[in-house]
Amino acid sequence: MSTGYSGNSTHDKNVNAAELAHQNSIVAGASRATCVAADALFHRTAAKSALANNCGAEPFLSALRGLGQSLYP
Repeated sequence: MSTGYSGNSTHDKNVNAAELAHQNSIVAGASRATCVAADALFHRTAAKSALANNCGAEPFLSALRGLGQSLYP
């Protein structure tokens, strides 16, 4: 599991929960579309949490842009 620690316990809990859901969404045989959707949902959730908790959102926003997604679909 990929985790990061911001020092903000609320944000860290949100990101860890989003990562758990992300990993549960990507199962053996999942299509590329399913994987991209799971990735986008994780990064979107983490970015919104970072913004709400005054943490660094740019890594998550950058990942969304890399997926061709935005914060608000």
